[in-house]
Amino acid sequence: MKPKLLTALAFAIFLPLALVAAASPPSASLALQTPDSHTLTFYLHGNDVPGTADGLIMNASPSSAQTLQVNLADAPSWYSDPPLTGVFEDDATFTLVKPCTVGLSLAPTYTLSLTDAAGNEIEQLGQATQLLGLCLGQEQIEIPVQTPVELVNQRLKLTVSTTAGLNVNLSLGTGTYLEATNFVEPAPEPGDAFVLSASIEGQLADEPPGPELTIGERIAIEVGVTNSSASEARLREATGSFGPMACDAAVLAPGQSTTCGVTGTVLEGPQEVAITVTGVMGGQTITSSRLGHYTGVHFASLTVNTLDDNDDGVCNSSHCSLREAIIAANTRSGADTITFSENGNGVITVPSVSSDLPALTDAAGLTIDGDGDVKVHGDFARRPFLVDPDGSLTLT
Repeated sequence: MKPKLLTALAFAIFLPLALVAAASPPSASLALQTPDSHTLTFYLHGNDVPGTADGLIMNASPSSAQTLQVNLADAPSWYSDPPLTGVFEDDATFTLVKPCTVGLSLAPTYTLSLTDAAGNEIEQLGQATQLLGLCLGQEQIEIPVQTPVELVNQRLKLTVSTTAGLNVNLSLGTGTYLEATNFVEPAPEPGDAFVLSASIEGQLADEPPGPELTIGERIAIEVGVTNSSASEARLREATGSFGPMACDAAVLAPGQSTTCGVTGTVLEGPQEVAITVTGVMGGQTITSSRLGHYTGVHFASLTVNTLDDNDDGVCNSSHCSLREAIIAANTRSGADTITFSENGNGVITVPSVSSDLPALTDAAGLTIDGDGDVKVHGDFARRPFLVDPDGSLTLT
């Protein structure tokens, strides 16, 4: 007989086993017993959630208050969800907690079994029969199980049955649950717990050649860190080829992610950025590594975007003076062109620093294209340009 949800608490034709409100279990569904041992709480559900393995569900989420009509001759069963991997260690206990009414019970039998993820390959773990007697308030039925019990992607199956074959009403909610103690999850293998994904300047960089970036640019290197395990993890440090990385979060719950980042300067050619993340889980050190990739390239045009004559060591989109552009052109292979943005148009006075502009040494040729809107002034104290004998300059 398929269980169905009732709106009434009991019917006259049914022998009542109505389970009324009772004290709730501990508020946390996963309570820490020792650093590695947990107590699992499985709340019995009715038709409020889809079933599994041809039965009903019991999981860590409290069931909504409801009344479930079942026939115990059909041996209704609840399967733990999701499947478990781990060990119920020595002295683990399995206790069904449920409310009851004042009166005689039906002397049902509670059977705990182990199944595969599909609900097959059933192996009985233990059984307890509730004796006839008075039931006051809350019942706790301990099901004896020989431990340890190891599970590998398997489910616990709780079955309620009786030879009487009677229809009963079961009240489900926060007061009806199976409590199993001393459960230990397998320790993650080093490197398995953290999943890393590298990005450079906001572009995915997990695979070579990675994004193309201008040589000498300052760039942001980031790594996304996801805790793929079922346990909390603490980040200890994240490092990259450019140095220590700062992370947004230090503690990651299962499935949670964070981002760690650092800045560096683009080097020429195909590059690998080594990233290592170290953390702690259950007292065990976890280390994961990832290579980020980029390619440092010379772009044909260097754009001057300021009228000042300062040199902060790099010509980039944030600041590129004429002095910085000439230095960059001298260090790059191949012909180069220096252009000027709107902010770079006007009069550039060289003596704003205590040295002449660098000599032009680019043998492949340098073109400075001011489009008639740029003036370079030595203020009668400095030479605007000096072309090295091996260099070449074209002004337009």
